[in-house]
Amino acid sequence: MRLLVHFHIYYLQHVDYFLDMMKNINSVRWDLFVTSPHIDEATENKIKEFKPDARIEHVPNEGYDIWPFIYVVKNICLEDYDCILKLHTKGPLPFAAHLNGMVFRDFMWRDALVEALIGSPETFRSNMDIFSKHPDVGMVFSDKLYIKADFREDGRALIKELRRLGFRTCHRRFCAGTMFMIRPQALQYLASDLVCEDMFNKPLKSHSNGSMSHIYERIFTLATLAQGYKVHTVGVPMTYKAFFRVNRWVKPVLSFLFSIERRGAQMKKYLTILGIRIKLDDGVQV
Repeated sequence: MRLLVHFHIYYLQHVDYFLDMMKNINSVRWDLFVTSPHIDEATENKIKEFKPDARIEHVPNEGYDIWPFIYVVKNICLEDYDCILKLHTKGPLPFAAHLNGMVFRDFMWRDALVEALIGSPETFRSNMDIFSKHPDVGMVFSDKLYIKADFREDGRALIKELRRLGFRTCHRRFCAGTMFMIRPQALQYLASDLVCEDMFNKPLKSHSNGSMSHIYERIFTLATLAQGYKVHTVGVPMTYKAFFRVNRWVKPVLSFLFSIERRGAQMKKYLTILGIRIKLDDGVQV
C-alpha cells in the first residue's frame, strides 16, 4: 500500500514528538508532505534528516490546520495513494475539556489522537490493514474523540455548507481534533474548485464561536459518511485507557479537596477547598 503523511507544523517545539511517533510507520511505501507558515532552517534540517525526500512547503495557517490539509489535497494526485494520514502540532489545552465522559488536560487530547493512529508499529499496521481488508471503511481515528456535533453552534451553517458541496447526511458525529487516516477517494470534493483558501480567512457570520475551519473539522467526517463510507474508530493503548479511567474517577475527588480553575464565559479564576468555591481577584497570585 502507498501512504501519504501530511504533517502541519505550527508549534515548532512539538516537532520532535511527531517525528518520534512517525518512526512507527512501517511496511508501506510512504511520502511525507510538511506544511508550515513559519518553519525555520533548523526544523527543516531535522525533517530532512528524518526523511530526506520529505516535501516541505510554506502554507498560511488559514483555518489552523484545515486549509493546509486542503492545500495538500489540491497539490497531490489522490490516485497515487491508498491512504492519507493527517497530523498536526496540536498544542496543550489551556483548560480542561470534557468529551465522551472523560476529562482531557494538557496534551491528553493530542496524545489520544496520535497514539490511536501510530502509537506503535503494531498499531499502525493494524490501521493500514483496516483499509486494505475493508474497502467500505473511509476513515480511521481514535474512539475517544468521536463526538457528536453540537448543532446549537453553527448547525445551520454546517448543513448549508454540506449541501453546497452536494452532501446530505443524518450523521452528526465527527473526529474532534482532525487527526485521522482517510481514504483518498473520499476527498475528491476538496480537490474541486468548490473549496478555496479565501473561505478560511474570514469570520463566519453566526451567533457562536464558529468559523469555517470549525465547520470543516466536522465536514471531513460527515462528508466521508455521506459518500457511503464507514468510520472505524480504534482505541488507544491500555496504558492510556487506564490513565483516562483513573483520571475520570480521581480528578473529581481531588478537585473537591483543592483546585484552582477558571469558569464561566469571562474565565474568572476560582479556588476550591473542601468543596467550598472562592472567587479570586485578578490580582491574587496562588
